[in-house]
Amino acid sequence: MAGMGGTLAIMRTTIDVDKTALEAASKVLGTKTFEDTVNAALSEVIASARRRKLIERIEGGGLPAPTPAELARLRAPRLRRGALSAKGRRG
Repeated sequence: MAGMGGTLAIMRTTIDVDKTALEAASKVLGTKTFEDTVNAALSEVIASARRRKLIERIEGGGLPAPTPAELARLRAPRLRRGALSAKGRRG
């Protein structure tokens, strides 16, 4: 697992873990081993915090988000109908 700085940093430690919670987390995360479950759970906590900060920035106006009208304009087709048909192609 890559650390926050992008490098692999491994630490060996001994901890007491709630077995029921570990098994439940393993099912949710789709992991097989204790180590994989702990690492995946840590990654999820970090990703969740980043998403929360992004939402706070968007809601606070610190990061512009498109309005519904802008989204509709961006999603609208840009080519006129039939522009890619054999008749509409230039040879």
